[in-house]
Amino acid sequence: MSIKQAMTRFGAVLGVALLLLGIVSVVELQAVKRVEKETEVALEAVRAVTLMDMHHEGIEGTVYHYLVALLEGDVQEQGSVRDALTQTIDDMQGLYQQLMDLPLSEQERQALRSLEGNLNHYYQTARRQVQAENQVAYQQGVDAFKEAFDTLETSLDQAGEAIEQAAKAQLEESAGSIALAEWVIILGILGVIGLAAWNLWKLWQFLSAQLGGEVAEVAGIARQITEGKLDMALDESRPGLYADLRTMQQKLRIQFEEVSRLRQALETVTTNVMVADEHFNIVYMNPAVTKMMQVAEEDIRTVFPDFRADDLLGKSIDLFHKNPAHQRAMLEKLQGTHKAQITLGGRHFDLTAAPVIGPGGERLGSVVEWADITDQLKVEKEIQALVDDASQGKLDTRLALEGKEGFALNLSTGLNTILDRMQAVFNDVQRTAEALAQGNLTVSIDAEYAGQYGAIANALNNAVDKLHHAMASIVTSTQNIRQSMQEIASGNAQLSERTEKQSSNLEETASSMEELASNVRNTAANAREANELAQTTRQKAELGGEVVQRTIASMEEINVASNKIAEIIDVIDD
Repeated sequence: MSIKQAMTRFGAVLGVALLLLGIVSVVELQAVKRVEKETEVALEAVRAVTLMDMHHEGIEGTVYHYLVALLEGDVQEQGSVRDALTQTIDDMQGLYQQLMDLPLSEQERQALRSLEGNLNHYYQTARRQVQAENQVAYQQGVDAFKEAFDTLETSLDQAGEAIEQAAKAQLEESAGSIALAEWVIILGILGVIGLAAWNLWKLWQFLSAQLGGEVAEVAGIARQITEGKLDMALDESRPGLYADLRTMQQKLRIQFEEVSRLRQALETVTTNVMVADEHFNIVYMNPAVTKMMQVAEEDIRTVFPDFRADDLLGKSIDLFHKNPAHQRAMLEKLQGTHKAQITLGGRHFDLTAAPVIGPGGERLGSVVEWADITDQLKVEKEIQALVDDASQGKLDTRLALEGKEGFALNLSTGLNTILDRMQAVFNDVQRTAEALAQGNLTVSIDAEYAGQYGAIANALNNAVDKLHHAMASIVTSTQNIRQSMQEIASGNAQLSERTEKQSSNLEETASSMEELASNVRNTAANAREANELAQTTRQKAELGGEVVQRTIASMEEINVASNKIAEIIDVIDD
């Protein structure tokens, strides 16, 4: 039997075996696809339930966000919160409908149907909360909303557990089906290999003296290896060149798998990676760095007009530098990681370069990690300006949110919120202090603030309140003093009137005394002239003397009283 006949028989037998193996493989692959489809349904259900749980918590955050807008009196923000709640509810309802449309088991459907009432109740309580017109109305519905939230959370957990258990069972079934298919295919392959080995053993007698097989066969194997077809099953018992080709194929397959894994990892990471060969030509760019270059292309072209982000592979890295010789010298001597920062047009980049070293220590090229820090530097400058303004007491500066995302957006939003609260506190303090300076003690801080802000507001309100009470006491005391002064003035007027009357009486008494003295003198003269009557009128004269003495004593007493009245008048005049 010639080599041709032997090869023909070998080919026919191997063809039939491969055909049978192909049929079995197709059947098993169909079964695997069916299992994969069922697995996809289970995973889609798990994903939808997970998203519903996230939206469920998102609605809670939206409702509490409405409370913040309500406290700040921001009507526009309240409307935005209502719109956001409506959108979240629509998304959640869409996810629920998507779940109900999936070909799930009856147990899973029953668990989902039990959700519907709790979902609708949760939506209703959430809508009612964001329709509250003031904080009191909002607080009245908080307990009902929390109860609806907790009830729905429990229902979601139960539904999620049911779906996860079903998904786990489906995955276990899938693993079993795939394992069975693998065994069937492996057994088929082993059968084909065994059959091929038997035929090859027959051929071995003809080819053992040669290069381990037919020249054309060996050449075909070598050609396929050069074309990158490294998944061929080669007989491990055959010697010669065939064995060498098999060893080379195995090593190349291992290397190819390693490279494929590394390439796949680089294709999926968000880090911007560029690789250059030992001649500094770009041989690889992952999607992340390609996208970054496309975004920055217009700015880079202001410095390098010929720059094309989609045409960098195969180009030299010299196009990024105005002094390529310096960069080449640095990379050629590079032993570890090197960090640098470059500016291209209006873009700023952080670069991290490292050498790529082969197994034998030879330099295979360089790898560079790019990071576009333009937005980061811009945000840093904006924040510094914001801090500078705030340190100078200028609290109306805000960070622009347009064009920001991720951490930069969250940081800018947070700083703006802090400044809004600080400005609100200082505005209230300024308004109250200005009113206080103008003597208006009826103005106070009505807004509710937390933490130190609340302590400042409460302290100022307490100070204004105490000052108000103190001024009220002063006014009352002043009124009492005014009334007392009026009473004193009235008393003085009455005393003055009585003093004047007393003075008039004294003048009348003095006049009477003068008349009496005149009478006495007349009487004495008459007494001298009528001496002859002295004896007869002696007794009457002595009685008149006693009267005179009593009168003089009365006049002295009146004089003493008059002096005291004069002293009282002097005191009153003083």
